[in-house]
Amino acid sequence: MAEFNYDKESLQEEVEEMLPMANPNQKDIFNEVMTAIENDSPIAKAFFIQSAGGCGKTFTLNLLLKSIRLQGEIAIAVSSSGIAGLLLEGGSTAHSRFAIPIVLEEKSRIKLGSEKATIIRDSAIIIWDEAPMANKDNFRVVDELLRDIMKDVDETLESVPFGGKVFIASGDWRQILPVVRRGTRASIIGSCLKRSYLWNEFKVLHLTINMRVQLCGNASDKTFAQWLLDVGDGKNGNPLTIPDSMLIESGSVDDLVDKVFPSFDKPTLSTSCILSPKNKTIETLNDAILERLPGEEEEYCSADYFAEDQAEQANTYPPEFLNTLSPAGLTQHRLRLKVGAPIMLIRNLNRADGLMNGTRLIIKKLMKYFVEAEVITGTCKGMTVCLPRLNLTPSDDSQHAIRFTRRQFPFRLAFCVTINKSQGQTFDRVGVLLPGPVFSHGQAYVALSRCGNQNHIHILLQPGAWPDENTSNAMKNVVWKEVLV
Repeated sequence: MAEFNYDKESLQEEVEEMLPMANPNQKDIFNEVMTAIENDSPIAKAFFIQSAGGCGKTFTLNLLLKSIRLQGEIAIAVSSSGIAGLLLEGGSTAHSRFAIPIVLEEKSRIKLGSEKATIIRDSAIIIWDEAPMANKDNFRVVDELLRDIMKDVDETLESVPFGGKVFIASGDWRQILPVVRRGTRASIIGSCLKRSYLWNEFKVLHLTINMRVQLCGNASDKTFAQWLLDVGDGKNGNPLTIPDSMLIESGSVDDLVDKVFPSFDKPTLSTSCILSPKNKTIETLNDAILERLPGEEEEYCSADYFAEDQAEQANTYPPEFLNTLSPAGLTQHRLRLKVGAPIMLIRNLNRADGLMNGTRLIIKKLMKYFVEAEVITGTCKGMTVCLPRLNLTPSDDSQHAIRFTRRQFPFRLAFCVTINKSQGQTFDRVGVLLPGPVFSHGQAYVALSRCGNQNHIHILLQPGAWPDENTSNAMKNVVWKEVLV
């Protein structure tokens, strides 16, 4: 069983190495959680770890996971996104681990008494990272599942949040909230964990010591770290004035590309990225940068076809019509690629090989039916994999009257990605292209915090992003203060 398949000797060495490295803040949280695990009383044991970037959240969570597994206990680690799940030892997505249904009004698909249910029953702790990104109904589904499972152990646990399990949610409320299609401010905030009946059950713990800054000891880095926090808290004004050192004053997209990609060698392409709020912008820019990449271009066209119950639509519309559609969760019909180009997966494929939604790779070889690529992020960095074409369906069929399947590679070019897709990732160089303003809570903060070096952040504000015609060095900053309280 994978949950017990850990090398105790390696775990012992790792825990002994990590514990002395923990700062007082991290040790306090570690001790409080471990004490809760030892408490056998049927009470709520839910914690929320609030942590800004660089404060050692991942370190703290992995220390807990390793320590608990060293004791021979089961520790379950999940995340709201595939790429974030790779940062946790043995992590996976919450949806796959708890079989959370697409229709959130339904219950988990895990059957009581099954192997999956048994593992959950016997677990000592459940950790859910990037919790602010998840819809509150995901937590309701898991809460109901845990109560159902644990009532067979003790009937009183049916009335205890999360079935009395030690349950840790973690994340940063300054970052992006759950995606609600065409959502208003009220509907997006209303969908997050803070608006759940469960939120009052959490004891909030804070990681406040920025380890990244402490290690470098640079005064300018400390100033930049505080500036970022103020951006996330909405304390720097709105519109937000951008430091001159970050601005592309020429207004040229080509100059932005030159700053972010001073060369097109593998190290640069692996560690650099341009961010923008909307898919339309990134698709155009990705194609433009691909033309600058040396090498021969290959084009792969998808096979698109209607769902079985859409026969009437199939008789009405030609296949060429489907080729023009680009709904959420699908790549383009025409996929232009070159060897050396960075790509990003749009599906969870194989956790063991690090192939999750958001994983970045570099193309090594283009074949007729497969693409060979090297993983450049996560725990499987350096691994070479073969990616086949898959049958892909839109991530939200309800938004489209026409339901269809697209057979295409499950990735997109990743010279440029949306700000939302960048959450949970870090880069050595970051560009931010704003043809228009950011439009949701946390987008400015996430975009500006993907790189820890302010000298390697380059921002291009186009006229549509300016708050007025007299200001060309400021951008909109969307911060919903009611989320931060």
